[in-house]
Amino acid sequence: MDAELDTVVTFLTKFLHSKFPSSEVSAFRTQLSAALYQRYAGHWFPADPTHGCAYRALHSVEGRLDPLLKEVSKAVGLPIEAVLPRHLTVWCDPGEVSVRIGVQGSIWPLEMTAPA
Repeated sequence: MDAELDTVVTFLTKFLHSKFPSSEVSAFRTQLSAALYQRYAGHWFPADPTHGCAYRALHSVEGRLDPLLKEVSKAVGLPIEAVLPRHLTVWCDPGEVSVRIGVQGSIWPLEMTAPA
């Protein structure tokens, strides 16, 4: 789960680097990692990766953030909804992280990163 979570966090923080101070991005990264780990604990099934995939998805629709992203954003004081795509979905499944930008955009897998 560590590689998948790091991949999600790395992908999302790339949107923030050019708009916010690195110390704030670092705080967001740390809090998001912890929140995702807590959210996915008990909902991670390597033997059946699609089981629970909707629960592990993160969404930004019409600029409205997923509650977890909104909570972390508020906790660190970063208005990330201003820099994320208006329509974004990130699926975090055992062995794969996939993304869709746009309402009917293509879905593509992200290259997995090693945990920081």
